[in-house]
Amino acid sequence: MQQLVVGAGDIPWLEPEDGQLLDLAPLRYTALCAALSPLSWQVRLASLGELLREVARDEPRTRAACVRVVSRLEIEEVGPAVPALLARVDRARAQLERRAARRLGRAAGLPLEVLLEELEQAAMAAAPAPLDELEAWRLARRLLPRSLPLLEVASSASARLAAFAARGPLTPALAFLPPPAELPGVLDAHQLASESLEALRARLLRLDLSGRVESLLWSTGRTPPRGAPRNGAEQLCAAIFWSGLCGSRLADLGASLVAPVHLRPEELRPVLEAWIAAQGSRLPEPVAGAITPERGALLRLAMWLHAPPDAFHPAPSGDALRALAETAALSGEADPDVHLLSCSVRAALMKTGWSPRPDASLAQLVQSLGRVQPPQRVHPD
Repeated sequence: MQQLVVGAGDIPWLEPEDGQLLDLAPLRYTALCAALSPLSWQVRLASLGELLREVARDEPRTRAACVRVVSRLEIEEVGPAVPALLARVDRARAQLERRAARRLGRAAGLPLEVLLEELEQAAMAAAPAPLDELEAWRLARRLLPRSLPLLEVASSASARLAAFAARGPLTPALAFLPPPAELPGVLDAHQLASESLEALRARLLRLDLSGRVESLLWSTGRTPPRGAPRNGAEQLCAAIFWSGLCGSRLADLGASLVAPVHLRPEELRPVLEAWIAAQGSRLPEPVAGAITPERGALLRLAMWLHAPPDAFHPAPSGDALRALAETAALSGEADPDVHLLSCSVRAALMKTGWSPRPDASLAQLVQSLGRVQPPQRVHPD
């Protein structure tokens, strides 16, 4: 009997995307299976890193395409060609799964995606540590193909940060105007880029135990990119640069809002989000996140003190300011930020002609400053 071989293109009702996946799947499985033959399979597989990632990326979609075809077979008669195509895909997948599990010393039954990820790690771990910078760049290009999903996420997210980062820092005088319209998107993109970069750093340290590739790329990422990236390694360096520069811009912006209080890294995003919600026209509500009530009160008080006169509408009442100061003072007089804020309030009072008592508490100082009429209030240095 003549064996029936059919391509997905011969099935008129099959979606083009599903057909392409089903046509490519047996060829990809067979190529990887051949590379897993005995003797130095890690070296051969290392040269097929991009194919490994493509198969792992497309495997869920390939399985879904098979399920859709099987569902069609259950409701209508389509002849023997379609079952033959599915059988060819299943045989090639099963052969690859068995050989991959055997090479890794794993039990049968693991999903192919898991096996492919472990195969990639095993293949990369077999590569010798780079001896110099040139070899480190070569290894970086192997470990970071353009098609790597994490790299694509980091690159696209950092590209959204470039315009904001290249614009330069906002001056403190502008900080209490309505926030830039793109700032919420910048915060989201920066968080996404930072998380992707940390995942890529962990990947590089896992695949290159010497750490030389990670060190080279992150040191190169401190300098601006020259031209369009030519490979995945240069894409990562560009992402590191723009993400780092944007992080500095955001940190400067947050610092200008709460000076003289020193803003902690975990407080940056909550403070900026509170400022965005207040639209720069009123004193922001208590900041959320990993911030204690004492720190939250201290930060809000600093934002009120550092704002230009009449910046907030309506202006906070004296009782509200005193309550904030009393809560902030719970951190203790030894807290350097409480001390700095007290000194700033004292200096602002002295510039208006008031002479606060040397032993006046932060709450008393703030209450006294709140009594000064806005036109007479002097912005603290």
